[in-house]
Amino acid sequence: MFIPPHPVDKVLAGSRRGVTMSDSRNERTPNTDTHFRMPDYKSLEKWEARKKQRRRSATLLTR
Repeated sequence: MFIPPHPVDKVLAGSRRGVTMSDSRNERTPNTDTHFRMPDYKSLEKWEARKKQRRRSATLLTR
């Protein structure tokens, strides 16, 4: 017996085009051999702005 696909199934199948089923966070797992690259700030002002942003986000996490 043939059961035609539901229209919602067609929409969902179309929306998944080009989407991978893997989680990008699992593609590269940091470990002890991972090299850390320090950001290169071109001026003290850029570094100060980044420092302010990081401190603001850290205080939001601790509330």
